[in-house]
Amino acid sequence: MNNTPSTPESSSSSRGRLTHNQRARKHPGKCYEKTDDVSEKTSLADQEEVRTIFINQPQLTKFCNNHVSTAKYNVITFLPRFLYSQFRRAANSFFLFIALLQQIPDVSPTGRYTTLVPLLFILAVAAIKEIIEDILF
Repeated sequence: MNNTPSTPESSSSSRGRLTHNQRARKHPGKCYEKTDDVSEKTSLADQEEVRTIFINQPQLTKFCNNHVSTAKYNVITFLPRFLYSQFRRAANSFFLFIALLQQIPDVSPTGRYTTLVPLLFILAVAAIKEIIEDILF
């Protein structure tokens, strides 16, 4: 056994733990000191005056509402966003391209509306589904 007295610094360094003073000596720029200056207020709530709440009386101060909207669309952006999301799919883009080619009489062996009507039907059903999901959910 070792008869040398054990100091806090020697016992803590032997276990791999450093005290605050040891860290300060090893890493002088990485230690933070606790300040007692409470005059500087850091948060916005600390900078404002104290709010008084009156019980059983109407609220005198108006606050903004906390309404959260998770809607994907609004009235103005529905059509562009919906069409963009639909024609990002390869199948819808392909049928749009074919429907455009079918509009040229010399290229199309069938009628003009052979592919256009099914494409418009699929887009209408998808649009109704998106509107219902956006309103209800």
